[in-house]
Amino acid sequence: LSGIGLFAKNVIRLFGNSKINKVNIKGELELGDNLDKSVFNEHIEEIIYFFERTRYNVVIIEDLDRFESTDIFTKLREINILLNNSKLIDREINFLYAIKDEMFVDNKERVKFFEYIIPVIPFINPSNAGDQLTKMIDEANLKGILSKDFTEDVVTFIDDIDMRLLINIFHEYQLYRNNLIDDIDQDCLFAIITYKNLFPTDFGKLQKKQGDLYTFLSNKTQYIETLTKKISDKINLKNSEIQKITNESNNTINELRYIYIQEIQQKIPIATSLYLNKIVSFPELLQEDAFEELKTKTSIRYNYFTTSRHYNGYFEQIINADSGISFSDIEKSINSYSFQEREGFIESKKNNTTEKLRIDIEKLKNKKIEIESWKLQQIFDELDINDYLKGFSEKNALIGNLLLNGYINENYNDYISLFHAVNLTKDDYSFERRIKSGLYSPFD
Repeated sequence: LSGIGLFAKNVIRLFGNSKINKVNIKGELELGDNLDKSVFNEHIEEIIYFFERTRYNVVIIEDLDRFESTDIFTKLREINILLNNSKLIDREINFLYAIKDEMFVDNKERVKFFEYIIPVIPFINPSNAGDQLTKMIDEANLKGILSKDFTEDVVTFIDDIDMRLLINIFHEYQLYRNNLIDDIDQDCLFAIITYKNLFPTDFGKLQKKQGDLYTFLSNKTQYIETLTKKISDKINLKNSEIQKITNESNNTINELRYIYIQEIQQKIPIATSLYLNKIVSFPELLQEDAFEELKTKTSIRYNYFTTSRHYNGYFEQIINADSGISFSDIEKSINSYSFQEREGFIESKKNNTTEKLRIDIEKLKNKKIEIESWKLQQIFDELDINDYLKGFSEKNALIGNLLLNGYINENYNDYISLFHAVNLTKDDYSFERRIKSGLYSPFD
């Protein structure tokens, strides 16, 4: 009994010093002083004491909407009631919340939590942000550095723009502008800084040659191939037309008609004439009206002579028969092209169409060479850019505008990195950039 007593004493002392809150014995058993105590409940006395010892009567609470839950407002309302009902506090305490309207979907829920709602009119939005940006540009003595059309366009496409974002974009632009070389397009620099602020993660990847924007810009070769392939297809089509015209051996329509009439005679050797609207001899088929009617026949009828024996002797008789042969059957037996197509080839010979086609081919080849040196902005004057913006999950309108107008382009490295004069001087580098961009430079 003494041994059991000593063991129990040591166990009690051990648990007393360890502050164990939970023991697992095929389940959970919770122990300790923190049971059913929230942060508010545990510190409510300190909260009341704070207002008792100070003269504050307004508590401003911000950014609760980041929790995406309205439960916290219930607890805060309870605390507010406790403070105002406390006999130790001789004044009214008001809680002021700064939250978004969309925090409460149900309009009844809004009025349940708050006694008074003060709407805040946004200071800027996409419709007036351009004016604020113009004001900042004027105050920084940068008027004329950024084009008016660009500044109005770029902020219009930022749906969730606010003053803090606009100020940050402008300050970063000034920092980059003061550290990069002078001979860069300032609209392009502001565009890339705007992208940096809206897509910071993808901008970070851009410097590592990764991410959505890098993928889009680095696929320029594929976009060029898409355009040049269309031109190559046109060139092949025109070459094919030239070949067809050249391979046509007949020079007149009558020569061509004679070939088809001759084929009919071979198919129906006993025929002496054909029956169209009237009996037509084979030479008469060379006439346009007769031949045009022949082309419509799905089964050619013909006449032939036969000799019959009569008790008085022999006599000849004209028989009208159906050959079961259509004009299209005659066309297929002669050539893979129809009569109408071959007729067109002959007309093309007369009109010197082959020479015109060769001139067109030469122009297309020159256009193909020209496209290979196009900028992205020129490429997407021909291609629909929306087909290539699927990698961007949001703000496609903004990205599309910046890319279509050439504000963000394949020369992005000039706007995100410093130039170090090693093999090239700063002036040499500027000259090289102007040459690549096709810009005019003074002779000196």
